[in-house]
Amino acid sequence: MDPALQPPATLLARPVPVAPERPRPSLQVQRVCDRDGFLALARQWDALAARCDDQPFFRHGFLRLWLDHFGADANWRLLTLRDGRGRLAATLPLLYGTTRMYGLTVRELQSAANAHSCRFDLLADDAGVAADAFVSHLCEFDDWDMLRLVDVPPGGRAHALLPAAERAGLAVGRWSSLQSPYIELPAHWSEFESRLRTKFRANLRRRRRRLHELGEVSVLRVDGGATMIDWLDHGLRIEAGGWKGRAGTAILQSPGTQQFYRALAQQAADDGRLALWFLRLGERVIAFQFALEQGERLYLLKPAYDEGLADVSPGHLLIEDVLRDAIGRGLREFDFLGPDMPWKRDWTDRFRLHSWLYLFRGVRGRLLHRLKFQLAPTVKRMTGTP
Repeated sequence: MDPALQPPATLLARPVPVAPERPRPSLQVQRVCDRDGFLALARQWDALAARCDDQPFFRHGFLRLWLDHFGADANWRLLTLRDGRGRLAATLPLLYGTTRMYGLTVRELQSAANAHSCRFDLLADDAGVAADAFVSHLCEFDDWDMLRLVDVPPGGRAHALLPAAERAGLAVGRWSSLQSPYIELPAHWSEFESRLRTKFRANLRRRRRRLHELGEVSVLRVDGGATMIDWLDHGLRIEAGGWKGRAGTAILQSPGTQQFYRALAQQAADDGRLALWFLRLGERVIAFQFALEQGERLYLLKPAYDEGLADVSPGHLLIEDVLRDAIGRGLREFDFLGPDMPWKRDWTDRFRLHSWLYLFRGVRGRLLHRLKFQLAPTVKRMTGTP
């Protein structure tokens, strides 16, 4: 190199200046407290659900129907988190109110969910980051004593809220709730059938023969159309004519609940996710299933059967027909949803253990935590109370 072009040694030793990194915008937690604000999130909400866990119960449309029918008069506190680019990165739909617990009035934040929600979860691109942000936001307010999330599935992102709350100095608790059975579906029916107990398989064959002796047997799937609601109501009348009707818990016995399921059926039909199944003896419907199909899963929301034909187990026979169809179309899971029951265990030994998650703040919250997770279990052990 020409010495005249050689840079001075002092220049060579000087560090090259680096432009300072532009600070990233911080994460932003926002509350959505009205229906219009919630409706505006529909597209972003479903995009987040698709990135996280795209089950029907976590999608915007399902939650909209639930809030309209079960939470319309509630105090909404739907928490959202936006990342540095302004993209929706997490959602936690909560409702605020008061309840009674161990004789105390409790100011409660609760998940926007009930028994008709099947399960609930935090949606988040990064569960740990979202949990820290939401807990930090909630700790800024002293108007609540307890936060309760119901039926969070195993592996759910909401479980990250417990360690985040502990780091923030809150008391926490976890209570096991639903053992919800499910079936992993193989590629071929023969492989699945071989899993079933020999006696159960024999009973199915015998009862199907007896049913065919009574008349013509057919299976019908309804996934939309002008008569879909009529078919749904027919199925719900079967439910109301059974033990749920006698217990006062049938869908038709609650106008609001009936409207919710009608709206859900219409929404699912419009989205191509509805599966109403009927087992018929002649023109008589003897078993019914209200299911949703999404991805490679079939979710059983409501089954019912004609108890006048209990000796031929029409409910089990319809499940067999639906499982044959699902396996033939390449589905990978049949989710029974809801609590564990002996008839579900005839089909599978697998289940998901759901949990209720609790966060407690303040003096009253810590008292509630001690009552629920220390004193109450001790009393139950000593007294043998179930």
